[in-house]
Formats: sequence, structure tokens, C-alpha cells
Amino acid sequence: MNVLILRPDHIGDMLLTTPFLSALRKAFPEWNITVLCGSWTFPVLENNPNYNNVVLCNYPWLARDARASWKKFFSTIVELRLKKFDIVFNLRKAAKAASVARAINGRQIWGFDVRKSAWAHTHTIPYRTDCHIADLYLEFVNAQGVRPEHYGLEFCLNEEEISDFCRKVELPERYVVLAPGAGYPEKLWLQSRWAETAGFIVRELNFPVVFTGSGTERTLMRGITDTMQEAAIDLTGQLSIRQAGVLVKKAQFVVSVDTAAMHIASAVRTSVVALFGPTNPVHWGPYPNGRANRVLSKVTEFKLGRGSTNKSGGMELITVEDVKSAVYSLCDTEKINVG
Repeated sequence: MNVLILRPDHIGDMLLTTPFLSALRKAFPEWNITVLCGSWTFPVLENNPNYNNVVLCNYPWLARDARASWKKFFSTIVELRLKKFDIVFNLRKAAKAASVARAINGRQIWGFDVRKSAWAHTHTIPYRTDCHIADLYLEFVNAQGVRPEHYGLEFCLNEEEISDFCRKVELPERYVVLAPGAGYPEKLWLQSRWAETAGFIVRELNFPVVFTGSGTERTLMRGITDTMQEAAIDLTGQLSIRQAGVLVKKAQFVVSVDTAAMHIASAVRTSVVALFGPTNPVHWGPYPNGRANRVLSKVTEFKLGRGSTNKSGGMELITVEDVKSAVYSLCDTEKINVG
């Protein structure tokens, strides 16, 4: 069986797909599994044993700060169509993504049953927001008549790259990672509150703080660190995705908005305090990883998409005191020595 999985979007989305990949491989070890992804997310798949081939295809409308060529995009779609896949799994519900799945074709095209994209699929499963999105992806495996088995989110780091990171990046033995940046402005928390939270971690918990994020978030981080009285380590834009994985893996815990760093923490089994406003933490929150994760969200009603019903987005409702309480609770449960 020749199978194609369409996962052209962002780093967090790829991490959330790894349980699906694992379950599919366990259920059908003989299948030839190809994953289509953007060039920016391929590092997440390195060392992952649950696929056979990767096709790099930058969808121009999802590329953000990466290069994307419409000519290359269309030629890749034509090449994939000629492969005549037995099954195409489209994991996005957007109409454009559905159009691509339809263009590639396949004996079966699996996707979600939402109105804007169901027309492109020969087989559908219901889109629900009352469960985690990573568990929803597993319904595609369940629909093949097999009970899904997986080990949670996976980011397969090896000892060599961990040792290499430790040699190249000089860090304190114990530290906390802060990830304030996000792809959508509605997900951002006030810079002044980040500065106050970082100061609290340094002064009261006696942990150095390390800021991390993409190169496009340098101005945001500078706005935070410039207002801090305490010293901070700013690695924004200086790490590869896999180096960021090692950074998060070795951290005491992470404080993050709804962004890739939160999902990386879930994958490498590091505790996280996650701040949510416009997105539903039941659907998009830190995936269970056996650690004492804490989620802060003051919004109770959500639309089908990523937005919530309150116009402000909800991030401004989270206070520094909320974060302090969550951090103390996490440290107490994880038995992390502070102060």
C-alpha cells in the first residue's frame, strides 16, 4: 500500500502528527509511507523511524519566512499525482489544503467532514474540538479498522546531538526556558508580564531564564529583556529546531504560549506552563507526557477554528500571579528544588 500524508504546515502541527505516524506504522508495518512537509518542519522528522520517504513542498500560503516558489509547488503536485497513491491523508481542514489533496488524487482521499473541504475527500471522519487534535488524527487509523497504538508526541533526539549541543552552547546546569513568541498576534502575552515573570523566576526561584524563539521574534524578545532588571540569556533566532529540542529537553520546565516550544516540551518529556487565550487548550494544549503540565486559560467558549468568542482573545486575562501559582504548583508536583 502506497500512502501519502499531507502535513505542509508548522512545527507544532508536525509534532502533533507523530502519534498518528507511530500508530500507522505499528498497524501497517508493510505500508510505504510518504510524508509531505514544508522545509521548515523536516528537522522534526529526522531520526523518526515511522515513515519511508519525505517530499519537501513549501505551500506558498503557509511558508511564513521561508522561500516558496509557485512553480516548484505546482511541479511537485504533478509529480505526486503521477505516483497514483492508494491512500492520501489530508490532515488540514482548510479549503486550499483540500484542493491540493484532490489535485494529487489517490484511490482513497481521507480528510475531515467540514463543509469547506469535505467535497475533496472520498472518505471523511468528523472534526471535533472536544478532544485533543493529536487524538483526533488517530481516528484516521481507527477508521482503517485498527486500534491505534503510540507513545505520545515524538521528537527523536540522539545522544550525539545532545552532547554536541552541550559543547557548543554554554548554559547553566539548571535553567528555565521562556517562549513568548507565536505565529499569531492574538496568542501573545503582554511583554511587561513576561518581564515580571522572568524576574520572578530569577529572583524567587533562583533559576536563570533562557528565552527562545524564531529569528522573526528578536524584536519581541528585546522588548522583554530590555525592561528586565535581572540578567537573562536570549537565544532567539540562534538555534536550529533540533537544538531548540535539546534546550527544552534539558530545562527544568518551560513557560510558553500556544506555540512550537510547548509541543516540543510535550515531545521531549519536559514540564510546561502553557498560556492560552484565543485557542482551545482541550484541543491544542500540551499533550500528556507523564509530567506535571499546567494550562492557564480564562476563556470557556470557542469557535470551530482557532478563535474564541471574546473579542480581545483572552491572553490579557492571565495575570502574573496566575503564572506564579502555576509554576509553584508544577515545581511542587515535580519536586523541583527552588529558592
